[in-house]
Amino acid sequence: MSRASRRFHRTLFLAIAAMGALVWVVVDQFDISGDELAVLITGAVMVVAAIMVCAAILAGIWVALKKFTDDED
Repeated sequence: MSRASRRFHRTLFLAIAAMGALVWVVVDQFDISGDELAVLITGAVMVVAAIMVCAAILAGIWVALKKFTDDED
């Protein structure tokens, strides 16, 4: 395994461990129930998905407008 690959896998493992620790802290320290945590995570995923859909729509409009303006040559 190359040095870059080891570094990538180590960083990936540490990121996943940190996210797990953050979830544990939220549940343990702030007494957030599992149901409430699921609602919060679902809401965050839905917001990210909505942003991605809006970006895709805007990119499509941009490409379409660029094609229409370039066809006049």
